[in-house]
Order: sequence, then structure tokens, then C-alpha cells
Amino acid sequence: MVQNRVRSRNLTRKERENFLRMKSSSVVVQSWWRGVRQRRKFNDERSKVVMCQALVRGWLVRRQARNLVEAVTMIQNRFRTRNMARRERENFLRMKTSSVVLQSRWRGVRQRRKFDNDVAKVVICQAVVKGWLQRKQYLRMKNAVTMLQRRLRACAEGRRVRTQFVEKREAAVRIQALWRGHLQRNSFRMDMDSIVKMQAMVRGKLVRHSFVVMKLGAVCIQNWWRAVLAGRQEREAFLAQREGAVKVQTWWRMVRERRRFIRMLKVVIACQAWMRGGRERTRYLRKQRAVTVVQRWFRGCKELKEERDQFLRKRQAVVVMQAVVKGWLEKRRFVKSREAACLLQRNVRGWMARRKVESWRLERQRELAARLLQRQWRMVLAKRRVEEMMEHSRREKAAVVLQTCVRGWIARRVFSDQLLGALTIQRWWRTALLTRMLRNQFLKQRQSALKLQTWWRQAVARRQFCRQRAAARTVQGWVRTKGASRRFLRLRWAVVVVQRKWRAREMARIQQERYSRMRAAAITLQAIWRGRQARALYKVQVKAVGTLQRCVRGWLARRYVGRKRAALLCLQMAVKRMSLAKRCRKEFLEMRRIAIGLQARSRGLLARRQFLRLQDDKEYREQLRRETEVREEERRQLAARTITQVMRVVVERRRFIKVKTAATTIQKYWRGHWHRKVVMEQWTTATSRLSILKDIKMRLQEVNAAAKPEDSLGARTASAIDYIFSIKDVAQLICAVKTLDLSTRLSLDCSMKMIEGLSGVSPVAQLVSLMTRCNRSVPHMEVVSTILDILLNVSRVVLTREAVAIVPNLLPDLFQTMLVYRDTGAEIFSKCCALLQVLSVCPLVADLLAQSENAKKLTGYEMIVTKKRKLKEENQRRRSFNVSALPVPTARKPLRPANSINQLNRTSSTMGLNSTMTTATPTPMQPKQRKASMAVATGPPWSHQTKPRFHEDPVTAITALNKVLGLSQTKK
Repeated sequence: MVQNRVRSRNLTRKERENFLRMKSSSVVVQSWWRGVRQRRKFNDERSKVVMCQALVRGWLVRRQARNLVEAVTMIQNRFRTRNMARRERENFLRMKTSSVVLQSRWRGVRQRRKFDNDVAKVVICQAVVKGWLQRKQYLRMKNAVTMLQRRLRACAEGRRVRTQFVEKREAAVRIQALWRGHLQRNSFRMDMDSIVKMQAMVRGKLVRHSFVVMKLGAVCIQNWWRAVLAGRQEREAFLAQREGAVKVQTWWRMVRERRRFIRMLKVVIACQAWMRGGRERTRYLRKQRAVTVVQRWFRGCKELKEERDQFLRKRQAVVVMQAVVKGWLEKRRFVKSREAACLLQRNVRGWMARRKVESWRLERQRELAARLLQRQWRMVLAKRRVEEMMEHSRREKAAVVLQTCVRGWIARRVFSDQLLGALTIQRWWRTALLTRMLRNQFLKQRQSALKLQTWWRQAVARRQFCRQRAAARTVQGWVRTKGASRRFLRLRWAVVVVQRKWRAREMARIQQERYSRMRAAAITLQAIWRGRQARALYKVQVKAVGTLQRCVRGWLARRYVGRKRAALLCLQMAVKRMSLAKRCRKEFLEMRRIAIGLQARSRGLLARRQFLRLQDDKEYREQLRRETEVREEERRQLAARTITQVMRVVVERRRFIKVKTAATTIQKYWRGHWHRKVVMEQWTTATSRLSILKDIKMRLQEVNAAAKPEDSLGARTASAIDYIFSIKDVAQLICAVKTLDLSTRLSLDCSMKMIEGLSGVSPVAQLVSLMTRCNRSVPHMEVVSTILDILLNVSRVVLTREAVAIVPNLLPDLFQTMLVYRDTGAEIFSKCCALLQVLSVCPLVADLLAQSENAKKLTGYEMIVTKKRKLKEENQRRRSFNVSALPVPTARKPLRPANSINQLNRTSSTMGLNSTMTTATPTPMQPKQRKASMAVATGPPWSHQTKPRFHEDPVTAITALNKVLGLSQTKK
């Protein structure tokens, strides 16, 4: 009996072990099959997502490139139109000047011929009249006395009438000035009101249109999402696995786009600087032409006065009789001509005042329009950056929530993943719609502003041209009338006594001075009043802009706090769900342990009952044996089916591997084709750039052939050197130092001119003195930076390096400049370090820098700059998420090569003579590069150098200087 019970127990144990083995094998096969099925579904979803991402990113890149091309084309068209208008204006002025000169020469020849004929006739008249005068001496004396009395009375009456006329004219001029100022202010106010109303209407229409478009887009997205939501249950699992790669790709593309934007920004800034320089040169040429015209007029008046005095001396004895006879008639004509001259003067002065006001208003409108466009563009960029950072933060938090939910409770995973995916896609789509809406709104506003500006400038130019033409006609008529009146006065004023002429001249001078004082006072009052109005308007606008900025920043801060709060609530809910899941799991394990114990006791009881029954009943044992054989047969069949399924799975896996290999081969060929396509595009770009360079070379040759002697580099250098010794205007000073920078960078002779003279009064010493007198304002910082460029250019020439080194107080001034601009002007600090590094070749400068006091200053600068840089990096890491801490994507190379190319900050002929290309700072996410050299360029600036002119990073600049001087080892 004991043997039977032991055998039955062993048989039961074996059967149970077989059953558990078969169960575990079936579970393994089922899990393997489910894994295969999930991997297939995952691969299908991944291929679809990759295709969608490629299409969307390609469309975004093409749209950005198209926008950039349109912007560059618009700038080029505007610039070419302005150059063409300037050339047409210069041609018109040149033709006008030449025609006026020809007319004046011809009229002078004609008047001299007429004068010679008159002289001949007068000589004949003298020969005839002298005999008659001898016979009529008594009558002549009587008539002379009578005429003298009449002339004295007429002179007194004329003096009284002129005094009244001058007083009336001054009152009329004052009233006209006030009335015209009132009219101009009213017209300016009406124009501003109409423009503001038009802008408000256009912006309202644009906002309504964008809202309708956004609403339709949201409805379409909701319908589409509800339609495809049922088929994307496993999407978030794929997103959780691929989130890291997508983040790295997004960050890399963001870095590449930022570099491209920085390059475009530098190009636009260079174009703006060039255009402003051209405007300043045009203004200077206009002033020079005006001075030339005034000088020519003054010399002509002087020559005319000398000829007139000579003529009066010759004609004094002859014209006495004619003056007595024609006195009354000539007086009436003189009054008429004087009234006409006063009318012409009043009209010309009024036209000049209106033109000045019109030019001031046009310049103000251009400046306001430019500021508005820049403010809108910077606002759009700031919004875009903030949205990208918030999107990055939201994606990271979503990934954390997904991981927590997946590890917490499997039964809740499907619902949580679907809900989180829906929210993420909705946020992304809403962000994309908002960005698109803002971009379209900005483009439409800029287009409307450009149309309004074009229409207004066309109207102003047409009005100005009509006024100039009318003024030219008026001036021509006035000149002709003046010529006729001069001829008349030459014949009339020959009989006037020297005393009366002197008194009349003194009276005219007094009246002219009084009129000049009144006119200057009126102009000063007008300027003060207009300046006050302009300052008040500017303060109101600044206050409005500050209010708008505060509102926008407050709104952004509130939105950021709301999103942070929502993220914290989501994290709290996830933590609560995780704790609930842990508690439920503990309860489930306890219940399972109790159930397993109960099952074990029940099975033991049943086994004991069955064993007792087997001992008593043989038929029951026979029945158990038959049931065992049936179970064994079923087990064999199940094993055969399992083996068949495994073989099928192996065959399907081999087939899948073949398909995967074929897909990899296709991808490899496609990537090769794409790389070849990129190389061909680069080749096409290089060809187009070569053609542009050839065109620029031809234009330069044409410009050099048509250049004037005063526009040569040497003449401009001499003029700039003269100007820095007599500074009058900051704008002209900036133009002068930039001219010196350009000339010293391109010519050895110009560099030699900078050291001519004694050491204390040479141009280089004057520039160093000027650098110490500048403050921290933006124009002065630009002057200081350009002066350091000039000193670098002169120091890099071997023949002039010693002259720079012996400038008095050079090192104390450079140390003071480094101390002043250490925090506010990193570029100035770096240029000072580069200048000291170049001058350290000279033994005198090297000995001075090796002194303990100077060495202590340099090491102190290095410690302070390094410490501030570390503090800044720590603050950045503390305030925001450090993207640079992500791992380097080294799995495979990107399909498209990066467009950014590290270049040295040397002069580039394709970007302009005054522009410099800076070295792109390698980011932590880029592959590890070779360590940059600490040396700077020491050869002539016009030669090709592979080393940078200066290090843009202040830490690198001061470290390189100390390393060259051997101070780094001392510090350690």
C-alpha cells in the first residue's frame, strides 16, 4: 500500500511538472508571437511617421528659403531704385548748373557789347552837346538848382516811404511765417490721423481673417483626429522610444537655423551700414555744392562791384543831365522793381521753409516706419523662441509622465497614453497655427506698410519736383528782371552824389541787419516750438511702446506660470496614480498568496481522497490509466502543433530579415543619390557666386575708371586725418575713422601716412587720445572699436609697428580702455588684447608688459573675465533646461550637410571691404573639433591670413595674450 501511494504521488508530481513545463512553453511562444506582431505594427507606424516628418520639414525649409529670397529681392529692388533716382537727380542738377552758367556767360557778353555801343553813342552826344552847353550855361545853372531842390525833397519823401514799407514788410513776413507754420502743423496732424485710421482698419481686417482661418483649421483637425484616433493605440509607445532621437534632431536643426539667421542678420546689418554711409556722403556732397555756389555768387558780386565802381567813375560827368531829366520816371520804375524783388524773395524764402519742413517730416516718417518694422520682427522672433522652449519643455514632461504611467499600472496605460497623445498633438497643431497666423499677419502688415510708403514717397517726390520746377522758373524770371534792373541802375545812379550814395548804402545795411535779426529770431522760435512738439510726441510714443511691452511680457509670464501649474498638476496626478497602483498591487499579492494557500490545501485534500479511493477501487484505477493515456496523446498533438507554429515563425522571420535587408539597401542608394544631389546644388551655388564675383569685378573696374582724383584712397585718407585733428560732429567722425580703417587695411602708403609727424602730434597719437575721451554710448563705442581696428592694421605692418609702440601713454590708455569696456564691450576688450599681443613683438612693449604691475593687471583681468563667464553659465543652467547636456548624436551622419562653415574673422571681398566674417563658436552638441590656436594674425592686413585678426571671446583673447607673454605659468 505504501509503494502504491508513493508511486501515485510521484506520478502526480511528474504530471504536474509536465503540465507546468507545457504551460511555460506556451506562454513563451505566445509572448514571442505577440512581440513579433507588435514589432511589425511598430515598424509600419514608424515608417509612416518618418515619411510625414520628412514631408513637413521639407515644406518648412522650402517656405523659409522662399521668404528669404523674396526679402533679399525686395531689398535689392529698393536699393537699385534709390540709386537710379539719385543718378537722375545728379544728372538734372549738372544740366541745370551748366545751363545757368551758359546763360550767365551769354548775357554778360551781350551786356558788354551793348555797353560799348552806348559808350560810343555817349561820346558823340558829348561832342554835340558841349557847344550847346556853352550857350545855355545860365539856363543850365538855373535848372540845376531847381532840380537839386526837387531831388532833395523827393529823397526825403522816398526815405519816409521806405521806412513805412520796411515796417509793413517785417509785419507781413512775421504774419506769413506764423500762418504757414500753423498750416503745416494742421496738415501734418491730418496726415497722421488718416494713416492711423487706415492702419487700424487694415489690422482689424487681418485679425478677423486670421481668426476665421484658425477656426476652420481647428474644426478640420478635430474631425481628422476623431476619425483616426481608433487606429493609433500603440503610437505613444513608439513616441516614448523615439523621443530622445527626435529631441536631438530638433535641437540640431534649431542650432543650424539659428546660425543661418545670424549670418543673414549680419548681411542685413552690413547693407544697412552701407546705405547709411551712402546717405551721409550724399548729404556731405550736397553741402559742399551749396558752399561752392555761395562762394561763386560772392566772387561774382565782388567783381561786379569793382566793374560798377570803374564804370561810375567814367560815366559820372556824362550822365548828370540824363539823371536830371529821367529822375521821376526812374524813381517809379525803381519802386516797381523793388516791389517785384521783395515778392520774389518772399516766395523763394517761403518755398525753402516749406521744403525744409517737408524733408524733416519725410525723414521722421521713414524713421518711425523702420522702427515699427524692426520692433514687429523682433517681437515675432521672441515669440517663436519662447514657443520653441515651451514646446521642448512640454515634450520632456510628457515623456516623463508616459514612463511613470507605463511602469505604474498596465491596465490604465492605454487610456492614459491616448489622452496624453491627443493633448500633445492638439498643442502642437495649435502652436503651428498660431505661428502661421502671426507670420501671415506680419507679412500682410509689412506689405501694406510698403505700399503706403511707396505711394506717399511718390506723391512727395512729385510735389517736390513740381515745386522745384516752379521755383526754377521763378528764379530765372527774377534773374532776368534783376539783370534789366542792373542795366537801368547803371545808367541812373551815375548822377548820384557820393555822399547820398554812402548814406543810402548805410541805410540799406542797417535795414538788412535788422531784417536778418528778425528772420533769425523767427527761425529760432519756430525751431524751438517744433522741437518741443517733436519731443512731446516722442515721449508719448515711448510711453505707449513701454506700456505695450509691459502688457506683452505680463501676458507671457502669466501663460508660462499657467503652463507650469498645469504640468505640476499632471505630475501630482501621476504620483497619486502610482501610489494607488502600488497599494492595489500589494492587496492583489496578498489575495493571490491567500488563494494559492487555499488551492494548495484543497489539492492536497483531493489528492489524499483520490489516493484512498485508488487503494479501494480497481476500476477507478483503470479509468485513471485510460485518462492518463488520453492526456498523453493530447500532449503529443499539442507539442506537434507548437513545433509547426515555431517553424512558421522562423520562416516568417527569415522573410522579414530579407525585406529589411532590401529596405536598408534602398535607403543606402537613396542616401547616396541625395548626397550627390546636394553636391550638385553646392556646385551650382559656387558657379553662381563665381559669376557674381566676375560681375562685381567688372563693376569695380568701371567705377575705378570713372573715379575722380578727390575720391581716391589717398585723398580720402588725408581728408580723414585732417578731420580727426578738428572734430565737429560725431557722425562725420565715424565716417572719418571708418575711412582710415579701410585705407590702412588696403594700402601701405596710407599706413605710412598715419605715423607722419612727431610722436605726440602724429595721427596715431591723436587717435589714441581720442579713444580715451570717448564714453560708453553706442556711437562712441563704435568710434573706439574702429580706432582699435586702425591701430591693429598699422601695428601689423612691420615698417609702422615701432611708431605705434612709442606713442606716449599707450599702455595706460589701453589698460583704461580694457577696464571701461570689459563688461559692456566684449569686442573692444578682445581687440585691445589682440593689439597688445601684436605689439608684444617689439622689445619696448614686451619689457613694459613684463613688469610686475602690468602683469598683475593682465592676470587680474583674466581671473575676473573667467569667473564672470562661469557665473553666467551657472545662472543659465539654473534658470532653464540645459540642452547642451544631451548626448552627442553619433549613430549616423545627417542626410543633409550643415550649411554653417567655420571661417576666420578676416576681410571678405564678397561681403564688402569693411565687413568681417567671424568664427562660428562650436557648440557642445557638435562633434569634437581640434582645439583653436591662440595666435593672431601679425602680417600685413592686405595679405591672406589663416589666423584671426582678434579672438571674439574675451576669455580666449586675454588667455592668448597671457600665454604669449608667459604669464599663465606664473598664475598657476
